[in-house]
Amino acid sequence: MSSLFHRVTSFQLRLVKRIGIVIIAAFTIATVLAFGNLGVFAAPGGPDVVEIVGTGSIPAGSTNPSNQNWEVGAAVAAGATFTVDISVSIDVNGNTAVPYPRTVSLGQGPGGGGTLSAISDCVFTSAVTTCTRTVTITAPVAPGSYLIKVGVTGGASPQSGLLPGNGLNIHYDVAAPPQNCNPVATTLSVDDLHVIYHQPSAMLSATLTQTSNSSALEGKTVRFELNGIPVGTGITDSNGNATYVLDTSSLPVGDYTINAFFDAIACEFSASSGSGVLCVTYGAVTFRPPIDPTGPALFRSVKTIPVKIVITDYYGIAVTDAQAFVFFAKYSASTTTDVDAPADPLANTNGDNGNKMRFSDGQYIFNWNTTGLSDGKYRITIVLGEGTCAEAHTADVTFKRK
Repeated sequence: MSSLFHRVTSFQLRLVKRIGIVIIAAFTIATVLAFGNLGVFAAPGGPDVVEIVGTGSIPAGSTNPSNQNWEVGAAVAAGATFTVDISVSIDVNGNTAVPYPRTVSLGQGPGGGGTLSAISDCVFTSAVTTCTRTVTITAPVAPGSYLIKVGVTGGASPQSGLLPGNGLNIHYDVAAPPQNCNPVATTLSVDDLHVIYHQPSAMLSATLTQTSNSSALEGKTVRFELNGIPVGTGITDSNGNATYVLDTSSLPVGDYTINAFFDAIACEFSASSGSGVLCVTYGAVTFRPPIDPTGPALFRSVKTIPVKIVITDYYGIAVTDAQAFVFFAKYSASTTTDVDAPADPLANTNGDNGNKMRFSDGQYIFNWNTTGLSDGKYRITIVLGEGTCAEAHTADVTFKRK
């Protein structure tokens, strides 16, 4: 009797286990159907993923229904531009050894409506794990509801162990233009700007007025870009002036294009834009003896002239990474008749660097080989690749060998 009872009990336990497995399997299938890919519940140590979320916009908006979607709250005008603030981060998914630095490129995803302006790359390090950007979108002309995607376009792949993620879907509406609409024409002018190398910051400035009578428009938003990359916005004051303080501490010397935009306000004001130049130069460029920039130095019976300069930055500190080149031209009477030509180096002191100066002991040096040049007055010009607002760096020398 006890043997029979034991066999029945064992059978019942096996049956209960099998039923339990079926129930667990059924629950798992149902969960997948209900919630989609269960990768979000993966155990730590899975692949890293780039996450992009919306944090703000003009017009104002909100996440809907999740962080992967941003909905602009008010309709934008046909063909107008608007901005969305995004935050980009890497979900390391529990990994303890993440390879840094990592550079991630962002851009417009496939499909969708509208055009996304260029976005600067995000560079992640062990200390910088979040990257914020303001993206600019130009809406289509046709009214309707649209979606545009901000996604990863480079720097992430299975081979690098970094997955691009789902990106951010931006939802917005384009309003139908009102009938019998006659907006006031506007003009936006942008101030040129001179910045000294290593200067910590500078103020971008633009003025918005009515085209017809040049009267100022107050309380309007102006967007600023530098070389096509959005940098910030400003609100016009009672004089129509909008400003934005730009970080210029790391800008190399040269010219940059400042673009400013005022977006149309339906049936009130038309859109306008303007541009200016941000010019970056060195602080001071000073010739050193034996050349005297205040008057022509006289050289007799010499075949080599040492050209020496000191270059400083915004703080008056010597610049060590400049690209300095020497050119010369001969004067006739009080004017130069020769086109600037690259100076010929003394071969054994300049290697294969042509007319490029070398940095040594706090100054730039170029040993100019003057063999073969006729007697007379010459102009020396130093070219540094600065912006177009830079003053010419010149000095005169005179050869009189007889």
